[in-house]
Amino acid sequence: MNYNRTFSVQEAADLLGVGKATIYKAIERGEVVYSKIGRRKLLPGRWVKAMVEGTAVEGTVVEGQLGK
Repeated sequence: MNYNRTFSVQEAADLLGVGKATIYKAIERGEVVYSKIGRRKLLPGRWVKAMVEGTAVEGTVVEGQLGK
């Protein structure tokens, strides 16, 4: 998997096995910094990778499971 790119909310949700609402809640809680192009929110690949691997990323909150 190439994580050197941005991911849409749907792509991140699919990779993490969660719903889009869970990703949006993480955004609302400030657990992930995102880019916005128009109405579209794009998540950094390093955050998605950290969530998949369960590791911390500077500037984000990762506590085992998304949303905990």
